[in-house]
Amino acid sequence: MPTMKLTGLLRLVAVIAIFMAGVWSQSSGVIEEFLFYIPDIQFLTVQHLWLTALSGGLAILVAVPLGIILSRPSMTRYAESAM
Repeated sequence: MPTMKLTGLLRLVAVIAIFMAGVWSQSSGVIEEFLFYIPDIQFLTVQHLWLTALSGGLAILVAVPLGIILSRPSMTRYAESAM
């Protein structure tokens, strides 16, 4: 039973903390400032995802074939230095 009371108390504290964070963000103007910069945030998010996908794709295109080639028995003397 004590753990159920503790869990309930922790939930209540979490709800109060979330509510207080919302009150603070509303009163300090953080929400309005965030809404002002939404177009920039959207543009930079798309740019970040595009650059991440491009660099990850190029890394996979280079690394997978290179790993297959270096795993062959005839390439053992080069594999250690390439890795």
